This record gives sequence, structure tokens and C-alpha cells, in this order.
Amino acid sequence: PESIVSAFLGKGGEDITALRKATGVWKLAVKGADLAMKGAPLGTDLASQRLHFWAEGKPDSIEHFRPQLEKRLEAIHGQIKARLEELGGEWSVEQEKELVKANRMADERQHQRRRREQADRDRPP
Repeated sequence: PESIVSAFLGKGGEDITALRKATGVWKLAVKGADLAMKGAPLGTDLASQRLHFWAEGKPDSIEHFRPQLEKRLEAIHGQIKARLEELGGEWSVEQEKELVKANRMADERQHQRRRREQADRDRPP
């Protein structure tokens, strides 16, 4: 899988829907940065880079959900680990390129924002 989020959701959201139905929770949401998004700037807030799960349901459904979630995440981590081992060192080179690109894009956005702010200050009232 390219990311934990995409692996967790499944094609067309079928995996997250199946987990929700199997555990009996009414609502299941996933929030957090998808670090595999190409060109996306990385947040400076570490909490925004974590994956958060929100489940609503009866207390027994939530209790049933927790071990199922852990089991699913363990399987996803196993898939990712196997993929990284398969790629060897080439994945880290690719990640470094993506990080440089994301940082460059963030710097450019900040530079554009500063230019707009300066233009606004220079504009007569």
C-alpha cells in the first residue's frame, strides 16, 4: 500500500465499511495526514501527522472495535514493512525527493503570501 490511510479505507471505502459493520459501530471516521500524498506539505504540528480514528456506537460495539482496529493496523504495518524490504534502499531516496519537493512548494506558497501581504500594505487606502 502507498499509505496507511489508503490501506485502511480500502478500494472505494469497502474495508472501512466492512470494519464498521462487523463491529457494530454507527460511525467510523479517520483523520490525519496522509504522508504518501505526493507534493503535499508536511505540517509542523506532529499531532496533525498522526492518524486518528473516531468511532461512535454502543459501548460494547466500541469495545469490540478496538481489538479489530489493532488487528487491521497490524496487518497494514506488515504489508508496508514487506513493501519497504522489497524496495530496499530505493524507497528512502524517493521519500527524500518528495520531502524536498514538498518543502520547496511550502516555501513558494509562503513567499507568495508575503508578496500579497506586501502588495496589500503598499496599496493606497
